[in-house]
Amino acid sequence: MPVKTEPCPHRHYIVGKAGRASFQGAWHDITPLAQAAGVDLSKYDPALLDFTKDEGVLVGIPFALFPSFIYYNKDLFDEAKLPYPPHKVGDKYQGKDWNLDTFTALAQELTVDKSGNAATDANFDAKNITQFGFFDGPTDARGVAVLFGGGLPYASSDPKTAKIPDNWRQAWSWYYNSVWKTHLSPNADYQNSDLLAKGNEFKSGHVAMQASHTWYTCCFDIAKQNWDIAVMPTINGKITAKLHGDTFAILKSSKNQKVAFNVLSRMVVD
Repeated sequence: MPVKTEPCPHRHYIVGKAGRASFQGAWHDITPLAQAAGVDLSKYDPALLDFTKDEGVLVGIPFALFPSFIYYNKDLFDEAKLPYPPHKVGDKYQGKDWNLDTFTALAQELTVDKSGNAATDANFDAKNITQFGFFDGPTDARGVAVLFGGGLPYASSDPKTAKIPDNWRQAWSWYYNSVWKTHLSPNADYQNSDLLAKGNEFKSGHVAMQASHTWYTCCFDIAKQNWDIAVMPTINGKITAKLHGDTFAILKSSKNQKVAFNVLSRMVVD
């Protein structure tokens, strides 16, 4: 989540894209400041520079970038006598393409009720689940949506017209079903329960797979929990692993922009 520092005389803030969007148009373009300071921006991947732009304006230097993937609990896979999910793009799972269908079926096999029945069993009790196959988060509706690919919530021809991308509709439909029909994902009551560590689902040891970012390693004991990471499944013909990223930005209203950029660049580059 974006975190703003306390105000300082040079007025530079560490913020994510969502946080900056709350003050759209307030951030200074650092490109001329970088040129004046002799900071070579060409050493950065153009895609990362593009990611750090807001409305086409480069507001900061790439910093604090958190890619995402699937964390999985090796003990739960071992208990179910199932192979671990693929670590490499293009690898198959039990002879099948690592796509949404394969992933969903696997997550159902790893969802278990209090009697030990998997969600694929006829006797499965959806009202008494003790282990879930998958949790997407912590995130919001947009984070769930990009499982099925990126997008913007407005019409490309008219940014003032709200429009839900078709792939986002598909993602929300799949996720809804994963909670209420296939039962492989926990609802809010389960998420906030003691079973799932009151909101720290993967740490609880009762979630087999969780899609999250590298920052999530802060939230469970990486030395004690038997875990690893796997690639996201292919959905609609491609893999989408969302990226979180924070950077330092300078307000247009700052009276000390050159000094602020000097501090900013030293914090990011050193």
